[in-house]
Amino acid sequence: MDARKLRSLQPCLLPEWSIRDASSLPFVCPAPAARSGQPEGGRLMSPAVRNDPAPARRFAAWAVGPWVLLLFAALGFVQYLRHAEYLYLAAALLVIVACAGCILRQAWARPVLQLLAVLLAAWALVTAALMLQQAGDFDTARQHALAQPQLGEVALWMIARAERTWQVGLALKAAAIPLLLWLAWQLGRSTVRAQFRPRRRGRL
Repeated sequence: MDARKLRSLQPCLLPEWSIRDASSLPFVCPAPAARSGQPEGGRLMSPAVRNDPAPARRFAAWAVGPWVLLLFAALGFVQYLRHAEYLYLAAALLVIVACAGCILRQAWARPVLQLLAVLLAAWALVTAALMLQQAGDFDTARQHALAQPQLGEVALWMIARAERTWQVGLALKAAAIPLLLWLAWQLGRSTVRAQFRPRRRGRL
């Protein structure tokens, strides 16, 4: 038997170095068949690991709060920028950043927005109380307008428009107070805290 053919065969009882001497082999046996799923002459390949897709994020009622607050803060930012009220402009910018961080589930933004929600609720309560003290001013202005016929219907129209704006602002503040307090309470719950990603520490 040719020695080259014997190199492709596996000896059963003799060491590998004895394959060179074909006359000294009493018998040889073929190499065992490849296992199922194993290529011939190679090792068994491990199956590819498939990463399961991340589970879909469940709807949370509290998550609507940062979006609504972000919308109102952006509108206020534009108004404060137009009237050059830089103090309120900085406050609106801080609210926008905190809301964006909560939308992205950043852990640092949760306590910041929680504190801002409490402060905004207190601010809405104080300003609403001040607005209620001005409720009688519209009747007084209307009486002055009626006492001066030269002012005409234009003055009455302006007073009515200012009163409607006052009523809308007071209603928004009254609705915002419980919603802001509810949002602050939700952000303090353990189930909500678990939905935020912890801050990653830098490697030393």
